[in-house]
Amino acid sequence: MLSPDRFNQNLTNNLQNGLSTSKELILEEEEIEEEINGVEVEPDNKKYKLDDDDETITTISSKFELKLDGYELLHTLPISENDVNIVYKKLFNVCLDDMVSVINVTDPYIQTSNQVKNFVMFCSAVINKARNLKTIILSTKKDKQNEKYLKEVEENLKRKNIILSVHFDDTLHDRDIQFDNGWKVVMGRGLDIYKYVSPFSLDYLRPHLYPCKACNIFYMKRKEKDDINQDNEKSKFTA
Repeated sequence: MLSPDRFNQNLTNNLQNGLSTSKELILEEEEIEEEINGVEVEPDNKKYKLDDDDETITTISSKFELKLDGYELLHTLPISENDVNIVYKKLFNVCLDDMVSVINVTDPYIQTSNQVKNFVMFCSAVINKARNLKTIILSTKKDKQNEKYLKEVEENLKRKNIILSVHFDDTLHDRDIQFDNGWKVVMGRGLDIYKYVSPFSLDYLRPHLYPCKACNIFYMKRKEKDDINQDNEKSKFTA
């Protein structure tokens, strides 16, 4: 399991140090050796290939397609099964600044009370860093329960002078979060990255102790005409 310091180091210092633009781009996640009970464990590398259209990255192992659509992949964060010390504040900190006024969340599974709770934790994390945030747009599937829950979230955000606009669409499949400062985060599991923790658990009010589900998180930035700007964004992960 990742310690808080190790997680921060992985997110800010590792991976994507030399993306090329070749047709056969292989992106290899850094080999990180962890010592567990005196035994060194080296996780398998996941590899990605840039397809011929230069706009789609396919993971070789799972055939998961990551469509770039005018974005550049800057960083890939692998989360292992049962990892802890992974919270939304850390995950999205790099995407948040005073330029953010609108956040667009597309996640078909903000349905159960537990999934809505995850969305509330996300909202709480971003409003503390994006000081000029005005609107959060959520696109999700409709459920018997979530309409009522999300109405309560809407009322709470209104007290913070933030508008929550909810759109229900039963055809949704993709999961991503777009920030109007150019960042886009694609999450394999959406915001539902945590295993279930009972409300009666002693850890319920300590999200940093929630065990995670295995997934990958992709950090992308809208392509700029000025390559220097993109180099500056990459440096956030490699500095």
